Amino acid sequence: MVAFNFTVPQDPDPDMTIPLLLCKSSMEGNPVPVPRWKEATAKCRGLRSRHPEDPAVFHLSGLVAFFIRNPEAAKAFCGQALLIEPGYADARQALEGYLESEGGDMDAYMEKLGKGVEFLRKEYLDQAHRLIGQGKPAEADRFIQKACAVVNPEQTALEDYATCVAKAENLMRTGRFGQAMEQIVRSMEGLWTGMDEDAVLRSVETFDAAPDRRQFAALVCDLLESRKAARTTVFELGCFAGFNLNLVWETLAAETRDTVSFYGLEPNETAVSYCRKHYPFIRIH
Repeated sequence: MVAFNFTVPQDPDPDMTIPLLLCKSSMEGNPVPVPRWKEATAKCRGLRSRHPEDPAVFHLSGLVAFFIRNPEAAKAFCGQALLIEPGYADARQALEGYLESEGGDMDAYMEKLGKGVEFLRKEYLDQAHRLIGQGKPAEADRFIQKACAVVNPEQTALEDYATCVAKAENLMRTGRFGQAMEQIVRSMEGLWTGMDEDAVLRSVETFDAAPDRRQFAALVCDLLESRKAARTTVFELGCFAGFNLNLVWETLAAETRDTVSFYGLEPNETAVSYCRKHYPFIRIH
């Protein structure tokens, strides 16, 4: 259980206002549109640049990171506040809550963070490499996401569309596109098609809160909300249990949501059954 307190400084920077208001709104259960959270994270980035020795700025950044579902960055920011001022009670309470919820050790975490956020990132990647070597790609993926999240507090870093297209075109020019596609297909078939009901439930719990999935949802929502068409269709190839489509549905503004149809294609029958039961608005095949 993570408990939050934030003691507003006597002479606060005006840019603290928007992040604080959005955290308060989220704590009260009111949904906050993605563009507003982007504004809040940008304000926090500016605050950290201007006040690099203010623990309250880092603690506030941690609260914002938590509410955009990036607990790795949230932990790191609260820890950085404590590195600046070890007696800063608000950040200590939050960090202890984070670590207690995941069975972590405060002293061990602070010792690693004291070596830098990049050190934490390397720790996560080393763990991912070990798990891949043990034939556990799903578990390894979780640590890869943690490594991305801790150094990308606003969102997990993704290559832009133009870069992805350029890489695909290069594969085609060099005659390696088919080989690359076959490798992806084989890895995905081995990872997903044999998963039973327990594995489906674990995947939903793991990926539903992952920062990169939230970013995917935000990117799709940005596209949907920029369109002028009366109705739009979102189709996911290999949608598994439908949690990505559900994240898009949850993130969309209510007035846009009613104009969008959701479709998915998935070969795993157990995942299809889960999707039909929990996300009836998705037409899955």
